Amino acid sequence: MDAVGESVGTSAAHPEALLSDYDVVFAKGRCAIEALVTGTAVVLCDAAGVGPMVTTAELDRLRRLNFGIRTLQERVTPDAIARELLRYDPRNAALVSQQLRATAGSNAAVTLMAMIHALTFRPHAAMSRHSPPIALRRWHLNVPLAP
Repeated sequence: MDAVGESVGTSAAHPEALLSDYDVVFAKGRCAIEALVTGTAVVLCDAAGVGPMVTTAELDRLRRLNFGIRTLQERVTPDAIARELLRYDPRNAALVSQQLRATAGSNAAVTLMAMIHALTFRPHAAMSRHSPPIALRRWHLNVPLAP
């Protein structure tokens, strides 16, 4: 077991190079996303508490919470950690990684920015029945939008 991060004095400039060497990472927020996209299983955790192992069944809900502090609902205890480690499934971690890469990578971000640009600068009279807030909300929920 290794600890990496500013709080322990071992931050990494390229975490993606380290993360694929591990089966399970304990992290939250952006650190959790970085681990998830490498195919590593993640238990949401920090000093504030423990959350669930990120699985395909809970991916959408946990992503809406940004894999952050609101997901850490239990105290950090050996039993809480052990329970989440028992949920480890490398095939599910690979599926989580595939799903997250499809929606959280740079291609998805560029597509979203292009959509925002088109919706913002399209003349009001030519706008479709979907206003920008509805379109953006649908994107956030991973519902594909027509071009």
